[in-house]
This record gives sequence, structure tokens and C-alpha cells, in this order.
Amino acid sequence: MKKESEDKKKLAKKTIKLFPTPPIRSIVSIHFLRILRHIFQCLWRLKVEGLDNLPSTGNCILCPNHESHLDSLFVLSCLPYHYQVNLCSFAKREHFEHLLPRMGAWFMRSIPVNREGNPRRVLETGIELLKAGRPLLIHPEGTRTRDGKLNPFQRGAARLAVKTGLPLVPIRISGAYNIYRAHTMFPKLLSFDSSKPLRLSIKIGKPIFPPPDKKNVKIERSLIAKLRQEVINLGKSNTDRNVEIKNREI
Repeated sequence: MKKESEDKKKLAKKTIKLFPTPPIRSIVSIHFLRILRHIFQCLWRLKVEGLDNLPSTGNCILCPNHESHLDSLFVLSCLPYHYQVNLCSFAKREHFEHLLPRMGAWFMRSIPVNREGNPRRVLETGIELLKAGRPLLIHPEGTRTRDGKLNPFQRGAARLAVKTGLPLVPIRISGAYNIYRAHTMFPKLLSFDSSKPLRLSIKIGKPIFPPPDKKNVKIERSLIAKLRQEVINLGKSNTDRNVEIKNREI
């Protein structure tokens, strides 16, 4: 009976219809990304830190927080060539229902996610992409922040890491909420308050590897909690960190 049950599970896994593999980006798309990065630097003085923390193979799961409509594009424009060519992402299914969001989802090589349905097909597709050497971008919050604060993280990214043995890379986006928050039609190009200039920064943390030979929900929860804390830490200024260190020493 046990063997029959295992056979049924294997058969069910085989019969899952995966989403089509997104194509790699062309050299034209790469040049377009470079132009975008220069535009972001001119408009919002985009600052990028921690690119040396990215795995050289590109085989990993990028996990930025989610502040604005353009977060995935902000991150993609800053990445090394290999990542820009191969990166895929997850995006909510609603982005595929209208022309402009669908074009953006296509450019990001997105896999549609039904946030109220069974995630198995999406996760299995993500596993196959990662096994094929395609880096994957996932916003662990699952949706944009509505108040500028970090939302709870979902376990999907951790599950992919545990299933594949590949690392999660924490990324902190700061300033995007003030530039293009949810429920606004267009991004802000200028700030009329000199005390609150529009600035955009992206900090990439060190990879977080899942423990070997351990695959269960408890590990996933521990991994996603560690990821969230790292994203929080990346958002702290050097002054905040120095204060924390001094408090620990007292």
C-alpha cells in the first residue's frame, strides 16, 4: 500500500503541466536596461550596494522587499549581464489581464501566480527554472506595502530554496515607496519638499543557504524568518547599526 501511494505521488508530479520556459533577453533588451538605469540615476540618484554578494553562477533566488510598481525593474536594471539575460520572476496573475501590465510581465519573464489558488504548478515551474540555471526573482511579501512598512513574508521562496538547495539573496529597496507607491497612476519625478528629496537605493545582502538534507515546514519557516530579518537589517543605516552594537556592549 505504501509503495502504491508513493507511485501515485510520483505520477501526479509527472502529470503537472508546467508553465512555458520564458525566453532569455536579447542584447536589445540589455541595452534598454542600461538606459533605464541611467534614467533612474538621473531622476532619483539610484545607488546600488552589494553586487559582489551575488553568486557568480547566477543560480539563486533574489528576494527584494516590495515598495512600488517598478521594484522588479529597479533590481533588474542594476544586475550583472548574466542575471539580466536569464532572470525570471513571479508576478500575480492579474498583471496578465491588461495590455501594459502584461507587457511589463513579459519583459520581466514572469510566471503568473494565482494568489488564491494552488501554488504547486508555479513552484514546480520555479524549481525547473532554477535547475536549468535561471535565476529567479520573488517578492516574499507577495504584494506591495500599503504604508511603507515591511509586510510578513510568505514561505514560497524558502520552499524553493529547500527543494533546490539554492540560496536566497536578501535585497532591500529603499525610497521606491515615495516614488511610486500602490494606487498611484504615475511615479513622482520631482519632490517639491527640499527636506524630503526622492532617493532610490538598492542593497544586496549575502546569500542565505538552506540547511542540507533537511526539508520540512519548520525549516522553511526558520529560513524565511532569517531572510526577513536580513532584509530589515539591510534597511538600517550605519548609524542605527552602530547604536545597536553599542547597546549590546553595555
